[in-house]
Amino acid sequence: MVASSKLPSISKLAGSTFLLTVLILIGFDLLVSATDPLKRLNATGFTSLRQYFVVSKLPEFLTSARKPEIIITGSSLMLYPNVRADDALAGRRQRTDAAYVRDVIDPYAYAHYLEQSLKHLTGRNYDIANLATAGGMISDQFVVFRKCLSADKKPSLLICDISPREFLDNNQVEPDKTPVYVVLSDFTCLADLLQAKASVDETGKAAIANLWSFYRNRGDWKYFFVQVASAATGHPTDIFNATQKGRSNNPEPSEPSQNLPAENCKSAATQPKIESKLAEGPKPYVDIPSYKAMYLPVNQKNYQIQFGYLKRLLSLAEEKHVPVLLVSMPLTKDNLALLPNEFLAQMQNQVDSLASQFHAEVVQPSAQVSFDDQADFEDSAHLNADGGKKLLDIIARQIANNSH
Repeated sequence: MVASSKLPSISKLAGSTFLLTVLILIGFDLLVSATDPLKRLNATGFTSLRQYFVVSKLPEFLTSARKPEIIITGSSLMLYPNVRADDALAGRRQRTDAAYVRDVIDPYAYAHYLEQSLKHLTGRNYDIANLATAGGMISDQFVVFRKCLSADKKPSLLICDISPREFLDNNQVEPDKTPVYVVLSDFTCLADLLQAKASVDETGKAAIANLWSFYRNRGDWKYFFVQVASAATGHPTDIFNATQKGRSNNPEPSEPSQNLPAENCKSAATQPKIESKLAEGPKPYVDIPSYKAMYLPVNQKNYQIQFGYLKRLLSLAEEKHVPVLLVSMPLTKDNLALLPNEFLAQMQNQVDSLASQFHAEVVQPSAQVSFDDQADFEDSAHLNADGGKKLLDIIARQIANNSH
């Protein structure tokens, strides 16, 4: 009788322990989500490519509950104006230090000024996701849009930026080796698994990952601690890297979703630094040598590859009934002067023709308002807050006119 009377107490204790464990795990997950330790540790160089500040916002967005009406893709040419305009809207001073670029500009995923401008014109509230990434190519815009569709985040409008920079970059000639492409090519959304009729086990793990941020990033945590241990002990992380020791100091990929070769990892890591330096000092156009290296010599083969991705993007958008607005980004005269006039004319004619074929719209802000090279740009290519407001007001008017 004594033994049997203890059973309810034991059962009650076990239930309380289980409930306490669940509460602790929930609290731990909320703490990890709020503090985002891996991003804060990015400066150590030991975090994985998925946590790299230039692209970390993409997996974060795809696993979030956000379903914005408008999605923006592009390079830093579209990213910077949104950040600068939002800074001005919030009364924040414009910062150009590397820490601000790393911690705020590159991971920025919002467009509050554009939302406000649209509300003023239409009376409607819009949720806009800014998925433009530093160093982004047209091929990156395609894979970002495709993954948004796979993640059940089909927008009512897709905004893509168009400029020579998105078609030409001699630093990134292989589309499947860019940071964005590498991170997202193996990124699997729950919708992908359901559509592919994946195993119950695999689907279950993906569902848990959507609910538990630590589980979702467990591979990145493992990667971080392995790299720290390797650095502390001087031991390579595996046999391959033992043979490569001395060739590169960059952390090597350890998972299929991080399958960027070490030499390309170095290229991917240095590319955004070029764009990060664009705003560092008061000197005008210190970025011209960087753009000259990107543009010249004009590689027609790579240009055609990127143009092919634009065709794929517009074709996919038409198939999924998603309107596309192509924004021809303003540039300074000095930046445009780097490229032959024949190439600029070729690019514009081909973009216009392709847009017509797939019923996309092209807006050329420079044809509607004057952008002053000194007053509206912070370097030869990136708009400041004043230039950003001009650009975003034009985009807002275009969207508002189409909504009537």
